[in-house]
Order: sequence, then C-alpha cells, then structure tokens
Amino acid sequence: MLQTNRSPFVFLAICLTVTCWTAAIAQNNRSAVSVTGSDMATCTVPDPCRTFDTAISKTNSGGEIVVLSSGGYGPFTVTNSVAIISPEGIHAALAPTTGAAVTINGAGIDVILKNLWINSLGATDGIKVLNADQVHVENCTIARFSNGINSVPGVDWLSVLDSFVRMNNIGINLSSGTGRTSRVTVDRTRLENNNEGIYVNPGSSGVVDSMIRESVINSGGNGIHVAGSQTSHTNVESCAFVHNANGALIGGGDATRVIRVSQSYIANNYYGVYSQGGDDLRSFGNNRLTGNLSDGNFTSTIALR
Repeated sequence: MLQTNRSPFVFLAICLTVTCWTAAIAQNNRSAVSVTGSDMATCTVPDPCRTFDTAISKTNSGGEIVVLSSGGYGPFTVTNSVAIISPEGIHAALAPTTGAAVTINGAGIDVILKNLWINSLGATDGIKVLNADQVHVENCTIARFSNGINSVPGVDWLSVLDSFVRMNNIGINLSSGTGRTSRVTVDRTRLENNNEGIYVNPGSSGVVDSMIRESVINSGGNGIHVAGSQTSHTNVESCAFVHNANGALIGGGDATRVIRVSQSYIANNYYGVYSQGGDDLRSFGNNRLTGNLSDGNFTSTIALR
C-alpha cells in the first residue's frame, strides 16, 4: 500500500523535473526584443524579452535577434555567434553612461549588428571587440564615444558597411592581438567630426590589413592615421578627404607600414598626405590632391595595370 500511495507523487516529481530541465535548456533560433517585453518571457516573436542580454542567453549560437519596437535597449555583451537586427523603420537605441554600448568577446564567434543607433552619454566605447572571428557592422550610427568602434586586441575579420561614425575621439580604432592578423573593410561609410577618423596601430607582432572604399572622411583632426612599429597595409579606394584639421593621410614613420591610394579626392585639409619619416605612401597616379594648406607628396607611384 505504501508503494502504491507513493507512486503518483514519484511520477509527478519526475514529470516536473523533466519539464523544468527541458525549459531550462530550450533555446530559440530566432528571438525577439521589445520595449513592452519582459525578461521573464521566452524571447520568441510572440513573447519578446526586454533586453538584448536576456535574448542572447536564450538564442542558439548562429541564431538571430529581431527588434520589434522603437526605444532604448541598454548596453549588452555578446559571447556567442548571433545576428542582432533592427528592421527599417524601427529606432533601436543604445545610450550607455559608462563602459561600452556593445562588448563582443568570444573566441571564434561571428556577430552581425544591423541598424542600431549607438550614442554615448558618458560611455567610452561604442562597439568594443575584445575577441571574435568575424564582426559585421551594417547601417549603424555610432556617436560621441572615445572610440566609436574599438577593435582591441582584435578580430580576424571586421566589416563596416553603410554606417555613420561621427563626433568620436577615434572613429574606428584598429589594432590586433599578439601575432594576430586583422582584416578590415570599410565601405560606403561616413566618418565625420572625429578627432581621428581611422587609427591603425597593430599590436606586438600583429598585422592590420584594411580596405577603405567609397567613404567620406571629413571635418576631423586626422583622416586616416597609421602609427606604431608593426606591419600594416592600408588600401584606400574612391574616398573623399576634406576639411580635416591636421591631415587626410598620415604615416607614422616606419617602412613596415604601407598606405596605397587610388581614385580619391584629397582637398581643403591642413595636410593632404604626410609621412612622419619612412612610411610608404603610394599613389596609383589617379588621385586629386589639391587645395590643402600643404598638399604634401606621395612617396611612390604604382603603375596602373
């Protein structure tokens, strides 16, 4: 009789345990956030969460998080592969007062950030990449940080597309970890009113290979500034450099760094191109370098072929 009386309770306990365990490990391939959501929710589209951090924790690696409504969502940290997407017509804002708006830190992870408005109210970094395989920033606005995008110690592949990076101390800060090669593309992006538009300074024995194309770099201190004593290759194609106070293209004074420039307009800056002693500032012979207080000179010309 004792065994018979206990059986229903044992069965119920087992069912409850299995149910709770299943719920604990349940993850979404597609999660969602909303200003009317709750972090106690399942984070699905019909039942969205409130914050990105909670949605990330409930999303499978390689999944996506969709923003459902306009509003502020707060800073977040990404440690696994995910795409965070705000559709056109939705204003997904981050306005942190300290630290970083977005921190990316995961070995081998791939991250996509699309259509986010990232504005500092005292924070130091807009997007801070501590470690990742790939980071893709698409159609984002990043403003008023010490570093708009801060890739230190780095990422294997970084792309910035159709974005606005403005009013930061450094717009895009490119470094690399020890012995690491970071490959960077910046396409159709406006870097405006930054003290340094793009700052390239590889870490110890590191390499930064970058391609900047069809972008505008204007009204700042330095347009593109290459520094440090490690190897970097900065390729510039079809860009406009105007109204920069110190210079459009500045080399840091070491022959291990190369800047190659093609079909670009460099005008109305204090310095057009300037090498601090030793950098190879190469032109393909098809640039327009004029109207600067000091145009400067490319150090060599590459034949078109």
